Amino acid sequence: MKLLQRYGFALAVSALALLLVAYILVYVSFPDERRLFDLRERHEQLRCLDVGLYPNIRLHAPGVIPRAAHSVYPPTSLVQLWLVSPFASFKANAAFFFLLTGVAFAILSVHAWRVGCVAGRWGGLLAVAGLWCMSASFMSVKAGQPALLINAILVLMSGAVMRNRQEWAGCAWIAAMMKPHTSLPFFAMLVAKRRWYACFVGAVLLGALGWGVSSFTGHTLLEVLYASYGQSPMTYASIGDTLVQPLMSLLGIGHRPAVLITALLAMGLLLPFVFRPLASLPSLVHLAAAGVAGRLGFYHRHYDDVMLAFLLLALTEEALRSRGTAAWMMLAITGLTLWVPYPLLAQFSGTSWRIVIWASALVYLTRTALKRVSVSTNSAPGEQVSVG
Repeated sequence: MKLLQRYGFALAVSALALLLVAYILVYVSFPDERRLFDLRERHEQLRCLDVGLYPNIRLHAPGVIPRAAHSVYPPTSLVQLWLVSPFASFKANAAFFFLLTGVAFAILSVHAWRVGCVAGRWGGLLAVAGLWCMSASFMSVKAGQPALLINAILVLMSGAVMRNRQEWAGCAWIAAMMKPHTSLPFFAMLVAKRRWYACFVGAVLLGALGWGVSSFTGHTLLEVLYASYGQSPMTYASIGDTLVQPLMSLLGIGHRPAVLITALLAMGLLLPFVFRPLASLPSLVHLAAAGVAGRLGFYHRHYDDVMLAFLLLALTEEALRSRGTAAWMMLAITGLTLWVPYPLLAQFSGTSWRIVIWASALVYLTRTALKRVSVSTNSAPGEQVSVG
């Protein structure tokens, strides 16, 4: 037991580092045609935008837009997506993607290190290794998805909120809205922290982007939104581990009403976090709550599990602070759902059971964080407890 206490952090970090190496080896073993498939699709879509065509087949005569270039993204996201894939050459965009992903990894690693350093350098390394070894991190890189970049932008948004740089916080949220089904729930953090000017900046920029892209392509905003969502059967929304498919089976409803209901449930889950006492919780807990709500209530694939990185980091911080058995068990159980390769997890009667674990982890995290904040508030001035 003494050996475990002395070398526990080192053993955990070593094991996760080996898993990291394994993921890298798996990635490089993939044939070229299976890499960056999502980035290739975005490249085709954005090259249509270059010539003034909105990448949606329902807005044009047959054959004008190749089916491979069809996009379900709203006009409020296309400018941000274009900025991370601006070149006519796909190879240039791929190189730029890896550069941005490297910067994102650095930002997220620094953030994780700071979270884990409540327990010294081994704690910092444990937090970093746990973040790196999420299987979705490398799946997102393999697919060419900007998920890690979005996480890094949300970290910057959180920092701007903490420093009360509201204009930067609003701009960061808009930048992250390149994937609205990922970043929309994080708007709740701006509301919870009462950063009203940031909310205003975000709302104005959102409207300007939607109107600007629609006008640039010769359509009205309502025409584009109707083509993207009003005419779409939304069958794609039942793919992945979300509440959509269970709700369809339980209520016997179609994709469209199920998508609407689960989106409302996700935003409803965040409602308590914008009022006291939950509004006073640390920013990392708000990021974790938004990540869980968005992951459960909106359409996502496996590589979008990276939005649960904040949940993993918050659980890591709680385990390192409290050193309690319950905290370590919750971290281990949640970590297994994110570290173990997805194809292996899918062998265990599907993967919908992960939803229950993530929701339970958020409830546990919220209770422990609220208790810590209450202790800090009720302590004497000389006995303040840090809450991070």
